[in-house]
Amino acid sequence: MIKKIWNISSWGRLFLFLAIVNLAGCGGGENASNVLTSGEGGTSGTGVFAASIAKGTISSPGGFSAGGINYSIDAATISFNGQSGGEAQLETGMVVNINGQVNADSSTGIAESIVFAYNIAGSIDTINLASKTINVLEHAILFDELTTFKNTLVDSLAVGDVILVSGFTDANGKILATYIEKPQAVFPEAILEGALSQIETLNKTFKLGGQLVDYSGAQLSAIPNNILSSGSLVRVTGSEAMITQGQQDTVVLATRVEGISSVLTGNPDEEVRIEGLISQITGPDVFYINGNTVRTSINTRYTNGVASDLTLDTRVFVNGTLDANGSINAENVRFILPTDVSIEARVDTIDPVASTLTMVGRTVIIDAFTMLQDSSSAGIQTFSMPDIVIGDRLKVAGLDDGQAINAIHIERVDALANNSQSILEGVVEDSIANPLFRVAGLDIDTSGLQEFSGFSQGGITSVTRNTFFASLQPQMIARITGDYLAGVLQPSHVEIVHCCNWEVYDSFGGFLGGGNDVTFTWDGTLNTDVLSNNVNATLSTNATIVGETSLAQDVRIFGPGTYVFDTGLDPSLSTNFGTTNLGGAPLNLTVGAEQIGMHGLFHFGMDGASTVCGKQTCNIDVVILWNINAVYAGSAIDDSNLGAKGRVFNLSSADGNADGIPGIPVVDGPFIGLSTVYNLNFTSP
Repeated sequence: MIKKIWNISSWGRLFLFLAIVNLAGCGGGENASNVLTSGEGGTSGTGVFAASIAKGTISSPGGFSAGGINYSIDAATISFNGQSGGEAQLETGMVVNINGQVNADSSTGIAESIVFAYNIAGSIDTINLASKTINVLEHAILFDELTTFKNTLVDSLAVGDVILVSGFTDANGKILATYIEKPQAVFPEAILEGALSQIETLNKTFKLGGQLVDYSGAQLSAIPNNILSSGSLVRVTGSEAMITQGQQDTVVLATRVEGISSVLTGNPDEEVRIEGLISQITGPDVFYINGNTVRTSINTRYTNGVASDLTLDTRVFVNGTLDANGSINAENVRFILPTDVSIEARVDTIDPVASTLTMVGRTVIIDAFTMLQDSSSAGIQTFSMPDIVIGDRLKVAGLDDGQAINAIHIERVDALANNSQSILEGVVEDSIANPLFRVAGLDIDTSGLQEFSGFSQGGITSVTRNTFFASLQPQMIARITGDYLAGVLQPSHVEIVHCCNWEVYDSFGGFLGGGNDVTFTWDGTLNTDVLSNNVNATLSTNATIVGETSLAQDVRIFGPGTYVFDTGLDPSLSTNFGTTNLGGAPLNLTVGAEQIGMHGLFHFGMDGASTVCGKQTCNIDVVILWNINAVYAGSAIDDSNLGAKGRVFNLSSADGNADGIPGIPVVDGPFIGLSTVYNLNFTSP
């Protein structure tokens, strides 16, 4: 995973996301976040129910499970998008508010009220499957492997389609969708939430993010004194219309503007369960989830991570209690991580007591957090584990701990009429020796595959066996299609899905290799002077080139401008930034609009050398030019790494000297003429 550190107030972060509209605020007062697994609760004893408030995604409507709690909802009042609703409307992936009681064993509860409302509803303006981004009403909507889709597949969506979205809002106003529905009937309304800006009382307009709203005909609800204030959180319902016939720009004609709050309210010591994206960090023990203050302590327990993993936009589940100031004192923090393996195959065995099943020889664990969805022709809305039978075809996305796959999302689909083959996608393990490699603990023997027809890279180009294995490296993502017979997954096709977020090219544009494990942090500031000592970023990878690793030092991020770095070095110094006139070869970097640049010193070779950096070669000057939220063009000369070429990255490496080769060639050290590039997304690549 690529981790990030942002300075909330920095112009640099704003610059990075200038292509993304800014929706301040979070999913409105009737939207929500997750809840908790058995054993992670903050209470003790059994049979005693305590008052509880929760925000969370529905993991299974069967028995109504959300965030690890199996709720009884027989007596619950249900509000659905502002109207009285029923259980049949609730779907896996929807984010709900739950008020009720939870048993002291933190596994069962009684819901008294359930409130759901869409974050946004409207027609699609643009969609990019590579970057997993949809734009609706000037808002960016992200989707991932945990997003539940109803009445559509993601690759079936098109510009102009109306979608209904539930999810969480990140620190930059983008919505991480947990649920996307394409309504089968006409949906007459446009819905959006956020913080007011650019209020024009004369014209009776304002903006939510980049979307213009006309409230001249709107009913105002829960607005203090019926006066709209900049920064206030509101929920708008209305209709979308063209500003001028034939133009792209639209306005939402609001029929209702309602003041909302994203902050959970309750009594001191009341139990709270909340899921969401970390929107702000104000100290080592204080962070915010959609306006809710969360305080950690030495007694806070962590699952799937540690305290230092609490970074902006990280998705977490928190269980704790309210204090007198309305803050949540966290007893447990559970990190909801990106999955690292997916399987589509038939179910071979089921153990209902252990809550496990097997597919392609791997054990799959289902727990209270597993999201269950039935997309088969059976169409069971209250789908749960007892509905799964041997022979069912499931799509499982989860985390592989080496012993079993902990399922995060399970979707049942209809069996394929003409192809019963299994599909496995996951991280390539260390042991690679043509014709063998391993993914998800399974040996993949390609000895029976034919040249070209059996091998591909990036999903679009067939390659030879030798090219495939020359490119294949640990930590890349591979997809295997084949038959599971006699305890072995026998492939009919293998593919490098994507590689790499770190790449190295020779002076002729040939791809030498790279890695897929880059960690990048940046505080959001920008340098404008080559002599600046503002080291504001880090960059690291464990991947190797010619069997050796590299180490980056003094990484600095630069804003638009032209920079010339002196690559000379005083041998008595351990670093050379902030010095000048050393007589080294000049290294040029020109950063344009909608770009940022990087300069760093790289040390290369075996550790333990008697040098100032501890490696064989120290202080190789490297500069990188990044396009923001752009397609990576790759090499115009060597297409062997098509897994990265053509994909959209938040930071997409550019050809900084227009020679058709990605990157900017090194001018000092032992690798003169070589180019290194980094293509970075702020989620797992």
